[in-house]
Amino acid sequence: MGIASLVCAIIFVTWPFFAIILAGFAILFASLSRGSDVNFHSDAKIGLGTAIVALCISLSVFGSVFLALKTNDEYRHNVEETMDALYGSMYEDLNGETFGESMERFFSGRSD
Repeated sequence: MGIASLVCAIIFVTWPFFAIILAGFAILFASLSRGSDVNFHSDAKIGLGTAIVALCISLSVFGSVFLALKTNDEYRHNVEETMDALYGSMYEDLNGETFGESMERFFSGRSD
């Protein structure tokens, strides 16, 4: 379990998109590896520490991106243009509005 925790933590650092899920697994595996012992094994300690650090970094990155999207109109406009260029008509066909319109609705607080 300690090695599984370490592997989850390493993958977690390299692929931040799976951050919350893999951090949870890394912490769970580290806790399970302890068993009835009082102390953690060295692999479990490393996995647990790496998972906690990576989780903090990931949450701060996601928080700063959300804050930038919420407060910086130029940044939001650049993201909207990029998403419209990548998924323009497909997004509009699926959702009935462009990505920019849905971002505006989300960040303005409207629910219609």
